[in-house]
Amino acid sequence: MKTLQTAATLTAASFIALSGSALAEDSHAGSGPAGFDYGLKPQSVTVKQILAKPQDDMLVQLSGKLTNFLQEDKFEFTDDNGDVITVKLDEDQNWSHIAKDQSIVIVADVDVRLDVRNAWPQAN
Repeated sequence: MKTLQTAATLTAASFIALSGSALAEDSHAGSGPAGFDYGLKPQSVTVKQILAKPQDDMLVQLSGKLTNFLQEDKFEFTDDNGDVITVKLDEDQNWSHIAKDQSIVIVADVDVRLDVRNAWPQAN
């Protein structure tokens, strides 16, 4: 496993749950009407890309696993390339639908750390 210095962290707002082919995504549109583009399209990136050029409030999507508990709501996230970054899970969310070392996808805000908004199990 490659460990990178975490100059950035991700903070979680909510996870995306994948159930068969149905995908329920947190649109962050609040209670606004459905069907509008609220400008929240995450970029698929790697941990290495985030750490090389972190952009505050950038919305990102990564594939990987939660691999280590750090403290309170902070965990190590290891992407599919084996690179590691610290993520902060929103303490107002229920994260019981994912598990340690389970392949997941996260959507997160970069806040000189990754703010995970969503994650879901990857289809095998």
